[in-house]
Amino acid sequence: MNTRQPRQCSEKTRDGSPCGAPREFVDPDTGLCPAHSPGGTDRLRDAGRKGAAATAKKLRGGGLDPDELPSLDSPQAAAVWLEAIGRAVACGRLANRDAVAATKAVREWLRAHEAGTVAEQVTELRQKVEELKKGAQLEVVK
Repeated sequence: MNTRQPRQCSEKTRDGSPCGAPREFVDPDTGLCPAHSPGGTDRLRDAGRKGAAATAKKLRGGGLDPDELPSLDSPQAAAVWLEAIGRAVACGRLANRDAVAATKAVREWLRAHEAGTVAEQVTELRQKVEELKKGAQLEVVK
C-alpha cells in the first residue's frame, strides 16, 4: 500500500491536459481520481442521476393526493379541484408548472362540460320548437 499521496491524478483529460482533480480525491494506491478509476465515469454519472432525481423530487413537493380530489364531474367539483391546487401551491406541495398544467386541465374540462350542456339545451329547444310547430298546425287544421 502506497502511503504517499500523489499530487494529482495520473490520467489526462480528453484534450491531453493533466487531470485537474483535487489531490484529496486521488486514490493513493492507484494514483487515479474517481472519474478515471475503472468504472468511475459510470459511477459518477449514476450518482449525478440520483442526485438530480432527488433534487427534482424535493422541488416537486408532495403534489396532490388523489384522495383529496373529488371526481371531476361537475362545476362544483372543478371549484374544489382549483381550491386544492391553490392550497398545494401555497404550501409548497405543488410546483408552479404542475399547478398551471392541472389548472389548464380543469379549464378544458369546464369548456367540454359547458359545450355538452349547450348541445343538450339546443337539442331540447329544437324538440320544443318542433312540438310547437305541430301544435300550431293542429290549431290551423281545426
